[in-house]
Amino acid sequence: MGSSRQRAHVTWAEAAQRGSLAANAAAVEMGIQASRQGNHRDLRVT
Repeated sequence: MGSSRQRAHVTWAEAAQRGSLAANAAAVEMGIQASRQGNHRDLRVT
């Protein structure tokens, strides 16, 4: 039972890590696109 509990915890941690990594990558991409277009104000408002 302890093993399955640990496994679930690891899966949840991995999912959270992957999610934050994906969100971080998306934010970086949006930031790069915005800076290329020169829309710094738009990025801050949104």
